[in-house]
Amino acid sequence: MPQFIVSGYTTLGYNYPYLQYVDPVLQYGANATWIRGSHNLRFGLDLSQQRVNHIEVPPTQFTFTGGITALPGGAAANQYNSYGDFLLALPQSYQNSRLAGSQVTLRTWQTSLYVRDQWQVSRKLTLTYGLRWEYYPVPKRADRGLEVLDTSSLQILLCGVGGNPSDCGIHVSKHGISPRLGLAYRPTSTWVVRAGFALNPEPTNMGRDSVMNYPEVFTYAATGASSYLPVVSNLSAGVPVQPTVDTSSGKLPLPAGVSFTTIPQNYVRGYTESWNFTLQKDLGHGWIAQAGYVGTHIVHMHMLYNINYGQVGGGAASQPFAKNGITSSLAMVLPYGAMNYNSLQTSLQRRFATGFTMQASYTRSKWMGLCCDDIGYSSIAIPIPQYWLLNRSVMPADRADNFRLSGLYELPFGHGKPMVKNGVAALIAGGWQLNGVLSLYSGAPFTVTSSAASLNAPGSTQRADQVKADVQILGTPGQWFDTTAYAAVTNRASVRQVLIPCADRAWPTST
Repeated sequence: MPQFIVSGYTTLGYNYPYLQYVDPVLQYGANATWIRGSHNLRFGLDLSQQRVNHIEVPPTQFTFTGGITALPGGAAANQYNSYGDFLLALPQSYQNSRLAGSQVTLRTWQTSLYVRDQWQVSRKLTLTYGLRWEYYPVPKRADRGLEVLDTSSLQILLCGVGGNPSDCGIHVSKHGISPRLGLAYRPTSTWVVRAGFALNPEPTNMGRDSVMNYPEVFTYAATGASSYLPVVSNLSAGVPVQPTVDTSSGKLPLPAGVSFTTIPQNYVRGYTESWNFTLQKDLGHGWIAQAGYVGTHIVHMHMLYNINYGQVGGGAASQPFAKNGITSSLAMVLPYGAMNYNSLQTSLQRRFATGFTMQASYTRSKWMGLCCDDIGYSSIAIPIPQYWLLNRSVMPADRADNFRLSGLYELPFGHGKPMVKNGVAALIAGGWQLNGVLSLYSGAPFTVTSSAASLNAPGSTQRADQVKADVQILGTPGQWFDTTAYAAVTNRASVRQVLIPCADRAWPTST
């Protein structure tokens, strides 16, 4: 059964693809250690190959947004409009998919060389430093290279076919040097100072987003000429069947309605900078306290960027490739993302003694990003360059406050314990433990969205308009915040500062 997406209602139909993944990883590692005096030198090699063999067919979809029965320039579409579109069998968009062969494949190599020295400078100071070199060549299919899009001619080039280079000329850097530095200093017998810095390349597989590309997978999608027009005159027309194509020439025209992900000719791999500074104190009697700062900064993060985005109010006609009949998404893997994480991490621990141990930890943090989701795999929400900074936000997995308390206590009964040491009572009462865990953390941030019908900018998300000066946090399970503080956007000129509630807190942002 196809998937019927009616805005404001639970999705009907088969909403998840049939999956079969066979993804073995072949790995070889070799290393050697040389110890001389106060130095412990380690160096080695890592080789790995990831083999992706997937059977995955996205379900057929028909989407009813409510724009068809909404009045252009009038009130925003609501769930009754969506239901009206559905009753009239007038979808605003549709999608259909099938595999060209028995499965889709991907073969990815990774090579790493490293050297590390641990130097015991003195009884109080230990230094650890090293370098790692990593190389990620362009991935391939099992029987040929990947496929890329020539945006000037809108031709798909099959790498390694019809005279095309096996990597289609994609350039990847061979200068992936990663430094690591760490130190531990003990000024007294009860104090330890630790600090570290590392730079690591982003490990994301550059071909992962191309696995389901055309012509390996025929995914055909289309939308109406505007958010107020249906994609077909009636649902009974269905989705056009895409014919099998001859790939021997190595060049294919990009069919209208086919979504595609491509890799730029100069692929830039992102990297993560990590640093920390920690103080640890032995308080005596088995108690140890620790406090530290931990931060990361991700630069040139892997991102799916829809280069076929539309302008505000422009509809499908404003998409760059609409003149070629292409209104579907054309994603390019670009290094436009960035993330920052900063945190204060504290802990208090009692070592196991006299049958008792416990640990309490508290983290205060903030995780911000100019991206799409926590790991950068999905498309950016607003690709229009002049509104680019609207994508900067608190990440979905951010938890500003995080407290954990755990403990274990062995009851003092049984053999070898101070109480009830002998007899049947010792057998029954002995060997018991009490364990407890307490976890308290902040709620997840979220964004209040609105129908994109009035925005009429294909490829971009519309956030709701704040119509009250303050958003009251009600705090009940049925209604966490005052939903009447927001309204659908009906006027594109309404651009102003709003507060987007993030569970139990609010963050200022622009919309």
